This record gives sequence, C-alpha cells and structure tokens, in this order.
Amino acid sequence: MPAQDLPNIAQMTTRLAANQARVTNYVDTLATRIDELVAATGREDWDEVGQLSGRLAQQSRDQGHRSISALAQQVHEKAEQPHQPLGLKRSLLRLIGQCGRVRSR
Repeated sequence: MPAQDLPNIAQMTTRLAANQARVTNYVDTLATRIDELVAATGREDWDEVGQLSGRLAQQSRDQGHRSISALAQQVHEKAEQPHQPLGLKRSLLRLIGQCGRVRSR
C-alpha cells in the first residue's frame, strides 16, 4: 500500500480524543441542565422551561442522544401548554430518569 493511502494515526487519534471530550462534557453537564429545568418548573416559569428544554433537545440531537432529545422535546412542547403542568412534570420525570441512565453508563 502506498504511503499516501495509509491512515494518519495521529490525526485519527486527535479526532477521537476531541470527540470523547465533547461527549464527556455533554454528559457531565446533564445534571446542571436538569437542575435548571427543575428549578424553572418549580417557579412555574414556563418560558424558561421551554427555552432550556428546547436547547437540551437540540444539543442532545447533535450529540446523537435521540432518547434524551425526544424527551426534552416533549418537555418543550408541554411548556408551551402551561395550563397542563402535571403533564409537563411527568415528561420532566421521564427525562430525568433517562439522563440518569446515560450518566451511569
């Protein structure tokens, strides 16, 4: 195999390390994001709940965590219907449980 066709191990390692750091940072910040969502829900600040959960849904989608993204999107949609806080809280509890499972892996 010609030298130009060989994989560049240093570049591959650098990309893998950067990706691992990105994933680790995402998982490490989940608890803080959930704490912010819980606090906003406790204050019944539905606008903030909507913003936080929408941002979490997008970031989770970008990271490939479809289950968290889908649950965060549910919370976001429920926040747009503040006359049903019980449904929002149920969705938030499901999201908390899923985040706990991701963090424990």
